[in-house]
Amino acid sequence: MSKTTYCVIQVTPSSDTCHWLNEQKPEGERYSREIIDQLLMRYEKPDTKFRWEQPLFEVKIGKAEKALPTEIDDDMSIDLEYPAPRFANIFDDEIVEWICNGTQLTENQSTQTVPLAPTNFLHELDRCTQDVVTVLLNAQRTAVRGQNLTIPGASEGSNQVKFLKLRTLPELNRLRHQFVNMSKKDPMSDKEKIINGFVDFLNCNLR
Repeated sequence: MSKTTYCVIQVTPSSDTCHWLNEQKPEGERYSREIIDQLLMRYEKPDTKFRWEQPLFEVKIGKAEKALPTEIDDDMSIDLEYPAPRFANIFDDEIVEWICNGTQLTENQSTQTVPLAPTNFLHELDRCTQDVVTVLLNAQRTAVRGQNLTIPGASEGSNQVKFLKLRTLPELNRLRHQFVNMSKKDPMSDKEKIINGFVDFLNCNLR
């Protein structure tokens, strides 16, 4: 007889992985980038401080076409190596053990606390996005409609925002705050990735 009537299983791909998985679908079944970004921004992760969200199992999803090694280093870069869905570890034995026997879980990949970001991440995120907003405000003064505005610090091919009309500081700051809140749940490992992500976010939302 079951001693616990339920558990919570959270699948946590990065935003980049979500877009990658979406691209694997037949073209007619894909979501737009805008919809995926909005869903990610609005999603609220389960929190084990609430008893109704316990026990919580977290299934990490990435792009790797292989299973995750049993022993991994506690390193932020490991996010890039999580297995694709068909190779994911769903902790089925532990879930059955908990549901059927009520056995207390020991700390492992599914239950341990993983650092969300380097200590300077939030500062870097705030500074980089502010710099992009400043560049756009200055560049649009002399830009013509349809021109691509180049953003310093972004990688080639991901460094341009299309200028469609004049944008106000409050409008750009509103989008910046949305991106910052979304990025806190899915930290990026370096400055260039932050800027690339913000440029992509702006191109999806500046219409």
